Amino acid sequence: MNINSTHDYILLMRRALESQILPEVCSEDGRSAAQIVLAILAELEKREGPTKPLLSGLITSGKTLIEEMSNFVNARDIDDLSGLPGGSSVGDLISAHSKINDLIARLASRLEELDGDERADALLRRAAEWEASYYLENSKVPLVFSNDSGPAEPPQLTEQHVLGVLSEAKELGADLAMKDFRPLPGGFGKQTYRALVVDGAGRETDLIIRKMDPNPIVCQGGCDLASEYGLLNSLAKTGFPAPQPFLFRAGYRDVKESFYVTRRVAGVAAGTYLEGSGSSVSASFYEDLARWLGTLHSYKLSTFADHIRDYSNPALLSGTASDAYRYAIEGWKEYLRSSPHLASPLLTWMISWLSNNIPYSDLPPVLVHGDYNVHNVLVDQGRLSIVLDWECAEYGFPEQDLAWLKPNLEKVYDWDRFLDIYVAAGGKKEIDSKAMAFSLVYASLRTNIAGNRATQNLQSGRNRDIRYAMVELGFTGSFMNSALEAGRV
Repeated sequence: MNINSTHDYILLMRRALESQILPEVCSEDGRSAAQIVLAILAELEKREGPTKPLLSGLITSGKTLIEEMSNFVNARDIDDLSGLPGGSSVGDLISAHSKINDLIARLASRLEELDGDERADALLRRAAEWEASYYLENSKVPLVFSNDSGPAEPPQLTEQHVLGVLSEAKELGADLAMKDFRPLPGGFGKQTYRALVVDGAGRETDLIIRKMDPNPIVCQGGCDLASEYGLLNSLAKTGFPAPQPFLFRAGYRDVKESFYVTRRVAGVAAGTYLEGSGSSVSASFYEDLARWLGTLHSYKLSTFADHIRDYSNPALLSGTASDAYRYAIEGWKEYLRSSPHLASPLLTWMISWLSNNIPYSDLPPVLVHGDYNVHNVLVDQGRLSIVLDWECAEYGFPEQDLAWLKPNLEKVYDWDRFLDIYVAAGGKKEIDSKAMAFSLVYASLRTNIAGNRATQNLQSGRNRDIRYAMVELGFTGSFMNSALEAGRV
C-alpha cells in the first residue's frame, strides 16, 4: 500500500487548523500561535518542492565561492568539502548548506583582515549575498499549498434536514424544534450526529443519526447502511442491546447519502481499539460483555432469514459456516477486482491464504458482530448498556468475534472466566483453534481493505478529514500484523 506523502499530511494539518481548530480558539495568543503554525506548515510544504532545487544551487555556488576565497587568502587549514552530506533529502541539503555557510564565514573573517583590498571586498560582498540569497529567494515562493484539489464538498446533514424528516414522518409529535445538534467524533465508516429535539409540549427526545459517508471506505455486505438498518430491525425482536432505528431515508433533499435515526442510549465508550478498556471498567461490565456475546451466538439463523434473503446470500440458510466463508471470500475477491484501491501484496496474500485455509465445520453459521470489542460498546453505571456499530456484522464462525476480542480482553480480564460466562449464555462450547486463527485473518481482511481505501481517498483528494491520517499512523500496522501473525498457523 502506498505511504502517505509529506504533502498529504501537511495539507491535512493546514485544513484542520483553518476549518476546525482556529474557529474554536478564543484567546489572541492562541490564534496568533495557530497562524504561526500555518506559516510553518507552508514552509515545510515548500521544502518538499521548490526549496530543494534552491538549496542544491546554493550548495554548488557555495563550493565555488569557498574555492575562490580559499585561494585568495591561501587558506590551508580550512576543512575540505569531502565530508558534505551527499543525499538529496531536504535534511541532507540543509546539513550541507550549513557546513558551507560555516566555512564561508571563517574565510570571510580572513578577508575582513585585508582592509582596503578591492578583491577582498568583492569576495566579502559575494559571501554576504550568498548567505542572504536563500532567505530572499525562498521568500519569493508563494505561500500556497500545491495540489489542494478534489471534488467539491458534498452537502452535509444539518439540523434542518433532521427536523424536516422527523416532522414529515410524524414519529415524535408536532411542532418539533432542535435544542442541540452536533456531529460526534470517532468512527471511520459512517458519520454520526447527536440531536436533542423538543416537541410542542416541551418533551425532549435524545437522538442519534447514523449516515453513510460521502466517500465510504468499504461498500460491501453490512457496510451498506440499508443492510445494517435491516439487520438491526431483525435484532430488535430478540431483546439484544443494540440500536433500534425507527426511521430510514435513502437520501433526503440535497443529501444523497442514506441515514437512519435511533434513540440515544445512556453510556460512555468503554475504551478504544488500540488502547483497550479503561481501568475504571468493572468486572460486571466484562461479565456483560461475555454474556451478551454468548446470547448473540445462540440465536438461530432463521431469526435473520428475512435479512439474509434481502441483503445477503440466501444460500447461507441451507449451508454450513464453512460455506459462508467460501461465499464471503469470493465476494471480497470480486470487490477488490471492481473497486478502486491501492496496490497491496498483503491483500493478495490474505485472499489466497483465506481461500486455502477455511476450517471444516458442519454447523450452520451464526450472526457475528464482526467488530465486537470495547470500542464499540457503551458502559453505564458499570454495566454494558448497548452494542454499537454493526456494519461489520455477517454470518460465520462464532470464533470470529472471539478471535477479534481476545487480544485486547485477555490483558485486563481472565479469558477462561470470560469463556465460561459466554458458554453459559449459549455460546459455542468447543472453541476451534484453527477457526480462531482463520477468523483473525478474515476479520483483518475487512480492516485492511478499509484502511487501504481510506488511504487512497486521502491521497487522491476525495477525503481531507485529518482523522484519516490515523489510519496509517495508528491502525494499519496493527491490522497488518494481526493478519500476518494469525496466518503463521
